[in-house]
Amino acid sequence: MTVRTASPNDAEQLVPLFTQLGYPTEATEIRRRLQRNATTEYAAWVFEAVSGSGVIGFAAGHLLLPYENDAAAAQLMILVVDERHRASGAGTALVNQFESWATSRGASRSIVSSGLDRVATHDFYIQRGYKHTGVRFGRQL
Repeated sequence: MTVRTASPNDAEQLVPLFTQLGYPTEATEIRRRLQRNATTEYAAWVFEAVSGSGVIGFAAGHLLLPYENDAAAAQLMILVVDERHRASGAGTALVNQFESWATSRGASRSIVSSGLDRVATHDFYIQRGYKHTGVRFGRQL
């Protein structure tokens, strides 16, 4: 298994993963987002079961510099594993990569948001030591 930095060349293989997560999109949009977020504050990774076999997972995160204290945090913005490969270790490998990246950038905590209906996903994070710490609100602008 291989976890590596995502590149715009992965965009086509990421389309079905984004669709499975409930965010249908096109390769051109994913490619543009990967290019836009190619900064030191953002990072993205893909998971291949065997090197060169195709992408079956994706994760991305970014650093946050909060106002309430001086400790940097990192947010896992997206994590998705192909539904045919869930429980294969891909999600754990991607979360581990994210956390390693976050601590190497000085983050002392990580945060993740998850939709209320994603109960299996909540269990995944709880099993990795994440705790329910609040409620998220949102609205379209």
